Amino acid sequence: MNPSAATAGSRTGCPPEVLARLPTSQGHLEAVVRIATQGAPAEDVLAQLRSVQAALSAARRCLLQAELRTRGEALRRCSTLDQRAQAAEALSRLIALATRPTQETDGG
Repeated sequence: MNPSAATAGSRTGCPPEVLARLPTSQGHLEAVVRIATQGAPAEDVLAQLRSVQAALSAARRCLLQAELRTRGEALRRCSTLDQRAQAAEALSRLIALATRPTQETDGG
């Protein structure tokens, strides 16, 4: 196995099921911008923001599941200890990124 194949999943692009979810997120975000600029009540804006977050979370979960599957399979196909170490490190970085808390800013 090619040593770089362990991280090949990140180079293949988003799976179709993730790409199908992103326009939903975009649509919700466009709705937020539209109603916020029209002076909608805060409750309406917050409800739309929740929809954006939910749609992005679903896309994130879908991408993470696909990458975990891809990288796990790559790890199983490794034939040398060095390749396994590289694949395990790539998988570890993915898990660390996926479990890192979201940092929110105060906007100021």
